Amino acid sequence: MITEAKVLDDNASLEEWLTLADYIAKKYYSGHFTIFAFTFSYKFAFGTLTERDDINDLEGYGSLKDAIINAYQKFCVVENKEEREFVPLIKTIMPNR
Repeated sequence: MITEAKVLDDNASLEEWLTLADYIAKKYYSGHFTIFAFTFSYKFAFGTLTERDDINDLEGYGSLKDAIINAYQKFCVVENKEEREFVPLIKTIMPNR
């Protein structure tokens, strides 16, 4: 369990990213995050997605780690911009197209 904000980069392990995602989900999303695994991509979102359009709107990534990093980036820029507890990465992860 994370007790304070930890700065991760894209060299951090999937386990570290999942631990951070779990912390964010518990603190901001009632403990929920959603993982989708498709034939050629992964999708990840904080919260619970139930509508097909919401799922289709998520970008697909080649690895679960990249999908989590993307959701983290969006969380930092959109949801957490005022608190600044979390800082977005400099690197951009490109989705599968």
